[in-house]
Amino acid sequence: MQDIDLEYERYKDFDFSGATHTKNPKILEMQARKKAYDKFMTFFDTEVREIILNHDTPQDRMRLNAVIKALYVNV
Repeated sequence: MQDIDLEYERYKDFDFSGATHTKNPKILEMQARKKAYDKFMTFFDTEVREIILNHDTPQDRMRLNAVIKALYVNV
């Protein structure tokens, strides 16, 4: 069986030549938040990112915040 890219098939005939950048404030805010998140995540290597994402509970977040604060509070 041949793999089919469904997203490509869905949009392959669309004409985006007249597309402009969005001015919607909600979309712009989400784009900015994603950019900040992506930049933040580049601080960590792949193994650490996986650990963080696998331990996503309120207690784990509190612990991680405490450790980071302890490391950088007197820098």
